[in-house]
Amino acid sequence: MPPVGGGLTAELRHKSENAHRRSHLLCGVGRVVPTCAVLWANRASVQVCATQTPRPPTVRRKKTRAGIKPALALQIALNAARNGVKVLYLSLEMSAEDCSARLVGNIGGLSSARLMFGGRLTDNEYTRFAEGTTALSALPLVFNKRTGMNVRQVEALAYREKPGLLILDHLGLLEPPEARLSLYEATTRNSRALKLLALRLNIPVLCLCQLNRAAASDRSGSFRATMANLRESGAIEQDADTVTLLHNPPCETGERMESPSLLELWLDKNRRGATGHVDATFYKVTGRVTA
Repeated sequence: MPPVGGGLTAELRHKSENAHRRSHLLCGVGRVVPTCAVLWANRASVQVCATQTPRPPTVRRKKTRAGIKPALALQIALNAARNGVKVLYLSLEMSAEDCSARLVGNIGGLSSARLMFGGRLTDNEYTRFAEGTTALSALPLVFNKRTGMNVRQVEALAYREKPGLLILDHLGLLEPPEARLSLYEATTRNSRALKLLALRLNIPVLCLCQLNRAAASDRSGSFRATMANLRESGAIEQDADTVTLLHNPPCETGERMESPSLLELWLDKNRRGATGHVDATFYKVTGRVTA
């Protein structure tokens, strides 16, 4: 497994070693989002998290939005690891280096994009980068080295690492168990296999997934996705113990990358309790999510 916090650009790695050792107060990470508190339940469970980000044509954006689903998943992983839970984070669309850069940016209050693409940092930022890397390397976080994975490889890695929390980003990128299967059949079988994995290991599994085109094509901002908009298979809704849908309403005024935005978390299914929603704040630059 690649070391957590490693793999950032060579320039940042070299300069962080020479950063001043002055003490700085690192920005704290927000508490666990209430709708995701079930992630730390003792009983095995599967959670599904999907997002909808409408982009009305009346609002011009010079910069693209940071990924909200992975930002929330990494925030949950960070909060769990800080509480002593070993986290196995399997990203099938980002490298371990990119995940590490996002977490260092979250911990140190830095722009993860500048860390990933080698942007110039001030002395103060280099110090926070070094401290963030040190803090991250001490956390029980494990990333996958392989990007293309099937559910059997996920199971083998989970049995070997024995995590307290498994996060998969995302379900649609899991390779089919058999080449002859359709996308619908493959998603159905992968969803069921993840459910059984959670039961066998008695751990929570947080699985990110996408929405169908009906939700993605909305431009007005008034449409909120439901479980019927989960892409590819109704088995996702059936297997999951909780389903949380993320909604990022558009701003009526000009939006700046530095400005925090509202993130609505809708718990549409909860097998063990009530449903509802909570408003959170998403900081696009650092990738933090706070409630």
